[in-house]
Amino acid sequence: MPLSLSLESRTLEELRKFSDTFVETGTHLGGGVQSALEAGFEVIMSCELDPALFKAARYLVELNPVGREKVRLFLGDSATLLPEMLRMCGKPSVVFLDAHREEAEGITPSFPLELEFRALLSAPRRDHMILVDDVDLCGKPQMAGVTLDDIKGRLMQIFPLYKFSRLWGARHESLLVADPR
Repeated sequence: MPLSLSLESRTLEELRKFSDTFVETGTHLGGGVQSALEAGFEVIMSCELDPALFKAARYLVELNPVGREKVRLFLGDSATLLPEMLRMCGKPSVVFLDAHREEAEGITPSFPLELEFRALLSAPRRDHMILVDDVDLCGKPQMAGVTLDDIKGRLMQIFPLYKFSRLWGARHESLLVADPR
């Protein structure tokens, strides 16, 4: 069973038909990376802001001989790293936007989606397949003031021909898929 409950390898197997490159913001413990490996992606890039989570994910990748060859992990802010990661791709990719800070003592939860959208707007290519996680939180305190229509509108600014669909994960989190085909 993959470590990621919101992005399962069987979901990614279908999306891999679009591209063999997977880019993720918000590595967390590496569940999305593991699912991408299981789905057969050839190039996998993921960034994580939290050094402890980054270290844990890197450890899991290093345990996997295939992962060591196919995965590149980045430590830092997704809004800063995403443009570099997309430039490295050089072709349409499956891009999973899942960066956020969990609510913890003294830390306000945050979702850097707007900054990631700006990064996508400045990318050399705009025809990536975009997966936006946690859209079921639109309008809730974690994403106050952000609606699903707002997210779709921002994605249409990136690539006006996107077609949208929704996928539901095992934890009842929803993914918005923006498909350029």
